[in-house]
Amino acid sequence: MMLDMATQSFTQVPWLLVACGAGHGKQAGLATFHFDADTGRLALRQFTHEGLVNPLFVQTDSVRRGRVFVADFQDVTDGVPGGAAAALRLDAKTGKLTFLNQQPLHGTVPCYLTTDPAGEMLWCANYGDGTLSALPIQRTGKLKPVQHWLKPVTCPASQQVPGNAHCVQFDPAGRFMLSTDLGQDRIFAFAVDNAGRDVKAVPHGVMPRGSGPRHLAFHPNGRWLYAVTEYGNTVIAMDYDTDHGQMRIHQVVSTLPQGLTGKHYAADVQIHPCGRWLYASNRGHHSIALFSIDPVNGSLFAMGHHWAGGDWPRSMAIHPDGRHMIVGNEHSHRLVVLNIDTTTGQLSDAGVTAEADNPVAVAWA
Repeated sequence: MMLDMATQSFTQVPWLLVACGAGHGKQAGLATFHFDADTGRLALRQFTHEGLVNPLFVQTDSVRRGRVFVADFQDVTDGVPGGAAAALRLDAKTGKLTFLNQQPLHGTVPCYLTTDPAGEMLWCANYGDGTLSALPIQRTGKLKPVQHWLKPVTCPASQQVPGNAHCVQFDPAGRFMLSTDLGQDRIFAFAVDNAGRDVKAVPHGVMPRGSGPRHLAFHPNGRWLYAVTEYGNTVIAMDYDTDHGQMRIHQVVSTLPQGLTGKHYAADVQIHPCGRWLYASNRGHHSIALFSIDPVNGSLFAMGHHWAGGDWPRSMAIHPDGRHMIVGNEHSHRLVVLNIDTTTGQLSDAGVTAEADNPVAVAWA
């Protein structure tokens, strides 16, 4: 009954945003698709490249609907070496995007964005140099210049390995910000207070060596944290201390079928809104791995794999109603709609696809 009631309100979330990266002779930019939750159909409404060079991630404001932010890979932004964060406005009625402004991040290869719980600060993970940038968000939705710039390290400079920040995310309580570093095999943690003005590092989480933690997902209860690893092709299940921002590994499971050989790189991880299932995408195997979540301790149990519907599933987005998943298959330039059985968590083909050049990230708006 609760799911049926929620489904009614989520019919008001019809827009899918798709970051289309450069390469393969394709046009880079940001696409808006209208999504019909009743039929699963996608219809392109707009494609814009105004102010954008090579979008690698798209995110919406966690508080104020209509605000859209893009991590844009540029060599130089407004005379400053490194990439940019761009701000746009989405018209909720028409799906039209309007470019507002951009700001240099003072970091290279920005690949992930998130807003703080108050919607007042935008944080970006810069993969190229392992840094984190934070920019205040104006009431108009425009971005101010970088206010915080962090470079997490774990050892003396002479012993450092290259940092590759790949994700930045707040815990559900909004007290701590976590950032994965694929190069250092760490999940860094920061206490954030005073509307994002005060940032303090706290003890970080050490992941298995060579695993390459990439993306994070919190369980709705806030006590379990999951990381997908790009090189280890695993999901790491952790107990999360909500008072101190600390994490403890209690399980590591493979995202691939047993005995599979070849090169594969896990990419994204998503948890169903009901908290019963977890999904991880596999590039190379071109699949979505399914897991059930133990309601007592958060452990994962493999439920099999489902074809992603294309090549190189880099990103996924579960619709808030819990009945559909969109998969962005980067190398086949295709968005695929999958049905989610809200009783079993199993995936099935909806028979709906849409063309999108190099879809590197997808997000609901």
